[in-house]
Amino acid sequence: MRALLIDTSIQGALVGIAEGKSGNWVLRQELQTLVPQEAAASLPRLCSELLARESLKVDDIDQIIVGIGPGSFPGIKIGLSFVLGWKAGRERLEIFGVSALRGLARMKKGSELYALAATQKAGYFAIHEGGLTTIGTADFQEASPFLKHADDGSHVFENFGPIRVLGAWPALEAWAL
Repeated sequence: MRALLIDTSIQGALVGIAEGKSGNWVLRQELQTLVPQEAAASLPRLCSELLARESLKVDDIDQIIVGIGPGSFPGIKIGLSFVLGWKAGRERLEIFGVSALRGLARMKKGSELYALAATQKAGYFAIHEGGLTTIGTADFQEASPFLKHADDGSHVFENFGPIRVLGAWPALEAWAL
C-alpha cells in the first residue's frame, strides 16, 4: 500500500510518500515548505512534485494520512480541505487523521517533551513515558521555574529531559538568555 502524508498543522506544509502494510511503513520521500502563509498554495505543487519524483499517479495512492492537530487551526483546515478534495475524486481512497505531535512523542525512547507554539507564551506538549502518551497545553511562562538551559543551548524541562520545539517559537527560544 502507498500512503500520501500531509501535515499543515505545525508550520507550513509537509507532504510525504510512505509504503507498507500492517504497521510496517517506510517513508520513501518528503517535501516541505516552512512558510505558514504558503501552505494552501503549496500543497498542490508539493504533491505533484512528490508524485513525479516517485513516478506515481494519483490513482497509485491507497491512503491519505493527514495531520489533525494540535496546531494551527487555519493550517489544519487547509490540510483537511485539501484531503477532502482528493476524496471527492476517489471514492475508495482511505483517509486517516493523526496527531503529529502525539506520533512524534510515541516514537521517542526515553523522556523528551515535544512542544509546539500556540501563542507567544503558551503551547501544546506531548510526552510518551511508561507506555502512556500525554498531550496537553502549557503556559511556559508559568512553568519557567521548571525550565532549565542545557549546555548545548537547548531547553530542558525539569524531571522530563529535553524539550524538542516543533516549528518556530521565538519567545521560548529567547527565554532566559
